[in-house]
Parts: sequence; structure tokens; C-alpha cells
Amino acid sequence: TDLHAKAMWLVIPPLIAAMFASYTMFAFIAMLHFLEIMNLQQSLQECCSILGSFYKSSSIVDTSACSHPVNAISRRGEAASHSEGDNASEVSTSVPHSRQDIDI
Repeated sequence: TDLHAKAMWLVIPPLIAAMFASYTMFAFIAMLHFLEIMNLQQSLQECCSILGSFYKSSSIVDTSACSHPVNAISRRGEAASHSEGDNASEVSTSVPHSRQDIDI
């Protein structure tokens, strides 16, 4: 048991250091991912405001759904799917829901 205790003093400190390094690297990568998401949100908001001001000036599209980009896309898709039944000859602007809906 005395030999085992002395041997563990050689093993335990590097093990603790490796665990600490692993958790630190995970936290750093998680922080980078969080910052990337925040940067993407800011870029999308800037793009949405630019497009919103363009569409308001040209009066092409209703920009009321532009406060959140995901809602704007889904609302356009819903509006297009509701109008498909009424006007079958018009071109659909709905968002494809699966890979099978996309023509390559």
C-alpha cells in the first residue's frame, strides 16, 4: 500500500491537470460558439434592416415580419402556401421543406 500511495503521487497531478485543461478548452470553444451566434444575429439584423429600408422605399413587399429573420422567412412560406390554392398559375415563393423539394 505504501508503494501504491507513492506511485499515485506520480499519476494523480497530471491527471488533474489534464482534466482542468480539458474543461478549460471546452469552455473556450463554447464561448467562441456563443460569440459566433451573437455575431450572426447582429449581421442578420443589419441585413434585415437594410433590406427592410430598401423594400419600404420600393413598396414591393410587406416588411412587418422583418423584426425577426426566421419569422419573416416562415411567414413568407406560409403566405405562399396559402396563396397556391387560389392562384395555381402563379410562381410559388414558398421555402422548400425538405431536400426532395429542391430541384438541382
